[in-house]
Amino acid sequence: MTETADQRQRNGGFESKRDHGRREQGVRTMKETLGVLAAAVLAAILCGSSAWAATYTATWVGGGDNLWNNAAQWTPTTRYPNNGQPGGSDTYDVVINGGASTLALNQSVAVEVFYFNGGSISNTGYTLTVNQHSVIGAASDNTFLTGSGTLVADDGLDFRPMLDNNPPIRSSWTLNLSGANSTTGDLGWYMRNTGTVNIQSGATFEVRGDSSLTIADASGIINNAGTFSRTTKTTETEVQNQFNNQSTGLVEATSGGLKLTGGGTHSGDFTVAAGNTLTFGGTHTFNSGASVSGAGNVA
Repeated sequence: MTETADQRQRNGGFESKRDHGRREQGVRTMKETLGVLAAAVLAAILCGSSAWAATYTATWVGGGDNLWNNAAQWTPTTRYPNNGQPGGSDTYDVVINGGASTLALNQSVAVEVFYFNGGSISNTGYTLTVNQHSVIGAASDNTFLTGSGTLVADDGLDFRPMLDNNPPIRSSWTLNLSGANSTTGDLGWYMRNTGTVNIQSGATFEVRGDSSLTIADASGIINNAGTFSRTTKTTETEVQNQFNNQSTGLVEATSGGLKLTGGGTHSGDFTVAAGNTLTFGGTHTFNSGASVSGAGNVA
């Protein structure tokens, strides 16, 4: 039965049960809507939604204490490059040009693209992680890495021509290389002292160049669990480092010939294309699973 105005007046001006129910339903609907909106905003924040992410480009200018985490030595000077700050999904591309002072890596950091055009990075045990394919380029000074630490390249590095007397790796850095890697230098790709290069399973390392290329010196180590190839040109490549071809590793001498003169221990495969020579120098141990095949020559 519908309540009349007279009935409402007789009830002291109070709303009817039906009107009261409708008002309560409206309040519940509003609360539910606000709850859904609040949950959506919270989920976006917690999950690091791309709508909240930003990518910055940081260029090293140096000076001062030369520490990586000193924002004043980068441009723009608002923050130093390290993925995840200030926002959890924020990322950084890094540019390091020749001529600036040596950059000291004083904490472990992760970045996206890494453009190295000269200069030097020193380290005392920290890890630099590069998530996207990057270029280690040529300039007047290409020392690149000094001290000790780890460089993790998740999507490969392209090593461009280096100066013959200025090796890219000094002391005891470890390079963990995934993805597609290459060196196109004509003067040599050098690794001094006790550096280690780990070519990960599924990764490739392609050696290119117009003249003889030397990967040196004998105290460094290359561990190949991926595919190491000499391609493109007709000149011979010499690897003076200890070279270990692991069980998942493949070494391909497809153009120009390959000399492994630093010895090594092998359980992976070697292939030599017709017209090419694979030369083993030093002490090499061939374990179960190792094989050498192809129409080329073995010396």
